[in-house]
Amino acid sequence: MTQGTDGGVADRGRGLEEVLGHPSVQLPSTKDVDYEAVLLKMIDSFLAHTMTFDEFETKFSACWLDEMPDDALSEEPYDFFSRVHEKFSWTGPDLDDESRSFGWIDQLEFPDWLRSQRAAYGVGAPST
Repeated sequence: MTQGTDGGVADRGRGLEEVLGHPSVQLPSTKDVDYEAVLLKMIDSFLAHTMTFDEFETKFSACWLDEMPDDALSEEPYDFFSRVHEKFSWTGPDLDDESRSFGWIDQLEFPDWLRSQRAAYGVGAPST
């Protein structure tokens, strides 16, 4: 169990259960989880409009920061997912030209940015 951000205690496996769609099934040890596949499934679900930006950010961040072991990914997947997670911090409302010049985007632009990043990454990309 880990301390939740709202002051409560968060169940370490809750995010994975939601993503994998099996809340009643005992989850495997985190060393047996294919985190690349889990994170790609989240990205593809968001791009397929099955979750909102806020839901995606919450689930992705929970997996990336709280659930995934540090050594779960090799360098290329780590770099890709790190860029995705970092872009959450560079996404905001009502941006002025100066903010945009530093790389900020709004939530409406985020799917297009993510789609281009996902296409460039390519691994396990859904067929279109």
